[in-house]
Amino acid sequence: MQLHDIYIHSYKHIRNCYKLAEGDTSFFAVKPIKIIWFRFFYSILTLIAWIANKTLPLYLHYTKSKNLSIQENIVVSLTSFPARINYVWLTIETIKRQTIRPFKIILYLSKEQFPNQDNDLPQNLLNECDELFEIKFVDDDLRSHKKYYYAFQEYANKNVVTFDDDVFYESHILEYLYHSHKKNVGCIISSRACVINPKAKYHTWVRPKEKNIQMANLLPIGIGGVLYPPLSYSQKIFDKKAIKEKCYKADDLWLNYMCRLQGSKIVMIDWCYGNITIDIKNNVTLYDSNIDENDQQIKNISEWGKLLGLPDFFHNNILSNKG
Repeated sequence: MQLHDIYIHSYKHIRNCYKLAEGDTSFFAVKPIKIIWFRFFYSILTLIAWIANKTLPLYLHYTKSKNLSIQENIVVSLTSFPARINYVWLTIETIKRQTIRPFKIILYLSKEQFPNQDNDLPQNLLNECDELFEIKFVDDDLRSHKKYYYAFQEYANKNVVTFDDDVFYESHILEYLYHSHKKNVGCIISSRACVINPKAKYHTWVRPKEKNIQMANLLPIGIGGVLYPPLSYSQKIFDKKAIKEKCYKADDLWLNYMCRLQGSKIVMIDWCYGNITIDIKNNVTLYDSNIDENDQQIKNISEWGKLLGLPDFFHNNILSNKG
């Protein structure tokens, strides 16, 4: 077990205790006691994350990943932007240290944000480049959509796994996703998801109670890693004009609509999420910036689909339509 796995497993354990305390009806459920318990658990979670962020950069820099057999049909894809670029090497290192090795790890960056290309990148990221990891510069800036847009086209015959750029990933997550893929061929595999609810605001959507079940009404949440098999999405996914005008800030929503449009189902694996976020100064997460805009972008997708004779985002018949 690697050091980041130890931190992540500890973090998971405390989070589970926190969740158990939420449903506790004993003496500890008395409001003042419960508040103390929550503060206690939260302080431990904060401490674990702080220690991890202080020690893992040294650990990942001075230790090496193992040479594992390559899974030829898996490509890992992610993107980043200037505010995070000094830290993304940490995420790359944890992806390199997975228990199964992908065919390629690709970081897609926009030339608009990095006009001097390699000269605009930190040395710690350039040092990661090897036969496994590659940086590719693209002409346009599709924001978070870059994580899938180009990989889906360049590696159309492979399983593409998308990851976020500000997370320490547990070493087994890629293996778990791929293992579920082999059991659920053609399905989208996610470590985190929420149930799509047309009667509620996006921020109130809840996690599914059942796991390892093929479902049509799930929205994968990208931070934990999502596996997309070949042909699991409509070719309309590559409409740049629609992306920029209708869903520029929510790649998860656009991806989900296009996969359900193709008839693909989603599986949330039985895995307790507990990856630790990298501490980035002045970091603004996509979730923070989009939380109040997702409902509007869902509406935008539905209106766009209607113009093309397609079902709206929530339509139950979406699975019978092919892109």
